[in-house]
Parts: sequence; C-alpha cells; structure tokens
Amino acid sequence: YRYLGRHSLSLFISIVDVGALAMYRLSDDQTPVNDIELQNIFAPGAQLIFGIGRTPLSLGVGIQYGPELRKVTAVDGSLEPTVESRGWRYGASLMVDIPLLQIHKKTVRRDKKKRSN
Repeated sequence: YRYLGRHSLSLFISIVDVGALAMYRLSDDQTPVNDIELQNIFAPGAQLIFGIGRTPLSLGVGIQYGPELRKVTAVDGSLEPTVESRGWRYGASLMVDIPLLQIHKKTVRRDKKKRSN
C-alpha cells in the first residue's frame, strides 16, 4: 500500500496446528501415528503484522481457533490422542526480522542530479 510509506502490512493465515504431533514425534519416533484425523488438527486463524519502516521490528496481533488435539501419548504400543474442547487463542507479538539467506536484492537507482522537464 502506498499510504504506508516505508512500513509494511502483512496477513498470515493458518489452517492446521500440528504442534502436538511434532512434540510426540520428537519424543517417540518408533510408534506409528494412525489415529489422528483432520478435525483434530484443524485450527484456522489469522495474524495481521505491521512492519515498522527502516527497522527489523514488526508488531503483530492474531486470533486462532485452537485444535482439538492437545497431546499424543503411546500406551501399550497404540497411540492415545488427548482430545479436548476447542477454544479461541488471542495474541500480540513483537518480532525481530533476522534474514538468514537473501535470495534476491532489488537495487534502486538514484540520480544525484535532478532532471528538469
């Protein structure tokens, strides 16, 4: 948007939350994960992020409808998902952008002398 000047505005949209599955897989990589359905990890949400111009800082606010799946454990060789009621999550954040790899850099040519028409 032009009215933002050097600032930026972004919208991040999430669809699933696989946090409980990832934590389980990090603790036990032998037991197969079979009993999980899409409805257990479905967690739609959105976050609006405002980038502060000429700084690596961004401010964000967001909301997400939490997933049913909260925890996964293995009991006697079978998977036991802990499913709880869903709820809304709200949040605000201050982020610092630290680039690890620059893929493309746009160069802007600036004329030192002003051209007159």
